[in-house]
Amino acid sequence: MKIEKDEITIRDFTETDLPLMFKWLTDKRVLEYYEGRDVRFTMDTLSAHFLEEIPDGFRMIIEYKKSPIGYAQAYQLSGELFDEYDYPDDGHIVFAMDQFIGEPKYWSKGIGSS
Repeated sequence: MKIEKDEITIRDFTETDLPLMFKWLTDKRVLEYYEGRDVRFTMDTLSAHFLEEIPDGFRMIIEYKKSPIGYAQAYQLSGELFDEYDYPDDGHIVFAMDQFIGEPKYWSKGIGSS
């Protein structure tokens, strides 16, 4: 999948994006908003997590002016995720979305909201 609008492109996450994710997810400034500053990732843990297929979901890289600057994922909640995210499991289909701009120099520029 690839979505382009103005200077922003959203494209599928691939294995070649793992070094970017490692860079972003070892930056305490980014971790503060994604998993928490005390979380520690290695290339092995990133590979195991981010190369695993998301049932009923997808992973994407966000590019600005052709440069990768962030990550987004969306997935359907199931099982214990309803409790973890404090949603009632009442038969409704619920999707969750996570996103972050991994390059702090692009923060507070309005890119995430566009």
